[in-house]
Amino acid sequence: MEKKIFRFPRGRELTSEDLAKFIRKNDEYVARKYRPLRDAYENKYKIFRQPKKPAWKPDHRLAVNFASYITDTFSGYVQGIPQQVISDDSGTAERVTDYNDQVGMIEQLAAAVDSMLIYGRSYIMAYENEYGNIEIACTDPEESFLIFDDGIRQRPLYFVRTYYDIDRKRHGSVSDGEGNIRYFDWAGGITFTGEERHGFDGVPAVELSTGIVRKGIFEGVLNLIDDFNQTLSNKSNDIDAFSDCYLKILGADVDEKNLRWIRNNRVINLKGRNASDVVGTF
Repeated sequence: MEKKIFRFPRGRELTSEDLAKFIRKNDEYVARKYRPLRDAYENKYKIFRQPKKPAWKPDHRLAVNFASYITDTFSGYVQGIPQQVISDDSGTAERVTDYNDQVGMIEQLAAAVDSMLIYGRSYIMAYENEYGNIEIACTDPEESFLIFDDGIRQRPLYFVRTYYDIDRKRHGSVSDGEGNIRYFDWAGGITFTGEERHGFDGVPAVELSTGIVRKGIFEGVLNLIDDFNQTLSNKSNDIDAFSDCYLKILGADVDEKNLRWIRNNRVINLKGRNASDVVGTF
């Protein structure tokens, strides 16, 4: 059973070469697992990427977005009742509530839950903004991941975040229990470009997951959804093809007036020795 987590020995220094291997492995997961799941949620199914048929053939591309329906339904169950702050000290509860409103806690948790249901996992990271205030942000596994230690409890060691600048150059940061290390990801590998302390006690990120195998909520039925969309599209194509079929009449001279009458009334009554002498269809 593939758990799709990264492990690294505690106490060993994470080198740029080690980091590059983890990033490349996560890129494989993005291409093989995460991006198809995101595409399905956004109604970008296989049916829309199939080769075009000849212009004279019907080519309907129909999709029912079950992935979005399943995700949004489960998200409603998880978040149907808003989070509440309860404390014996009314002043503490009020301060926590004010802080949650300030950093958009409910919105970030909602985004994290949706991301978790789509991908099977998501992350919430803490950071200091430009004014020195602590805020949180949701990130998805297409742009971030955790590295755990090799102990039985699998405790977080590093949180890795990646992003692209305006020139499509890849950068990122690695956060351990003490600080953040910035890096630049170029064709030749990873180069560390700077380091700073973050002020948190531990790795400033947590993972939300759907279970031990980190499976998206609709991942198990994605093939069925693709087959349903294929069948629905083929059925629509068959109906159009049947509607546009040709009628061949042999052994009779049918003028334009009678052709219109046949077309409007769906009745063919032509004289002949037998049916095979006068009418046939392709």
